[in-house]
Amino acid sequence: MISIFIIPFGRLIYLPIPGFIGLKYSFIFSIFIFLIWVLTQNFKLKSTILLSLPFLSLLSLFYIENYDWILYYDYIEKAGIDAGNITGTTESSLLRVVSIFILTAYSMVVYSALVDNSTRIILSARVFVIATLLSSIIGCIIFSGVFFGLVSINDLEPISVGSPHVIDDIFYRFNPGSNVNEFSMIIAFALFLLYFAHFSKYFTFFISLIFIICEFATLTRSSWIGLLLGFLIPYFYYKKSIFSIRFFLIFFIFLFLFLTFYHSSPFIQNLIDTRTAFDIGVSGSDRLMKFDYVYDSLVASPFRLFFGFGWGTNLYVHNVYLQILYELGLFGLIMTLVSLFTFTRGIFLMRNSRYKPPLVGIFIFIIISFLMQHLLYHIQLWFVIGFIASAAVTFKSTKFYTP
Repeated sequence: MISIFIIPFGRLIYLPIPGFIGLKYSFIFSIFIFLIWVLTQNFKLKSTILLSLPFLSLLSLFYIENYDWILYYDYIEKAGIDAGNITGTTESSLLRVVSIFILTAYSMVVYSALVDNSTRIILSARVFVIATLLSSIIGCIIFSGVFFGLVSINDLEPISVGSPHVIDDIFYRFNPGSNVNEFSMIIAFALFLLYFAHFSKYFTFFISLIFIICEFATLTRSSWIGLLLGFLIPYFYYKKSIFSIRFFLIFFIFLFLFLTFYHSSPFIQNLIDTRTAFDIGVSGSDRLMKFDYVYDSLVASPFRLFFGFGWGTNLYVHNVYLQILYELGLFGLIMTLVSLFTFTRGIFLMRNSRYKPPLVGIFIFIIISFLMQHLLYHIQLWFVIGFIASAAVTFKSTKFYTP
């Protein structure tokens, strides 16, 4: 539960050691969790299917495009606006293999610890939601500090992944301790996990409003789309669920807040216009160039098309499917997707209940996020994958809930 609690804090909890500031404490702690589990407990057999991804990534190092990339090297952006430039980061394909092994192993621990134990599932959901709430409160303090000129961009460097994302030195894109896109996903996961936390109606409603406002402040369109579809699709499929009632209540309140913010100032209005426009902008053009590069590189070689260029060789495609396709090829992508679906398929096999819509919603959100972000190395993703797989098995025979 401690390992779950520290996930939403990201780099708000960091190691003040030169060269290790960017290493999240939650990732380090997950290593100890894995080691303790190996020494004291057993993994559920079903969870071992997740090991297919680290196995394939390790295998790919034998035919990696450049063997120098296995150890430390200066990462050069392969495509996009910064193509051919050194990003300023040091990479290692071998360490990336180790990282994905640790993350999938942590997901195995989560599944093994929670499956068939509804008390632990509820507790873990509460822990994650409360931690996200506390992290968001810290984020609100940072947001206010930036807005009133009390916090500078330099002050944010130790606790912000990448650039601090401050617009016009006024608007702090909400990301306490994380990349802005990453924290938007943490908030989204917390919104879905509220259905498992079993808080009181009023407390749930209060937290939901805070999370929605913070989600809006991230200005991350991919999470907005994922959340919208993650709520809407289960609603139309499971029309009798309490999930729908809460959704529409929160939706109308959000719409009211959105319109209020929109008309509050020309700056906010322009900000919203740019984030909701159909124009893909510079960021979208950059990603399209990266997508084209993946396609052109793979079709040039049948071997690379089926087996890829090696793990950790194209990290910032902003599309998990294309990233795995480039690094592990068509065979690796199919194997990875089959493994993930097999691990979580209990969501679609369980009976209709109050828990099925949010589980389906999380699954949809992950699918959408895979299309637009590079979240393969985010520990919250692997926690949630372990959570939804265990919850689906645990609540599979629960009768339909009628409010």
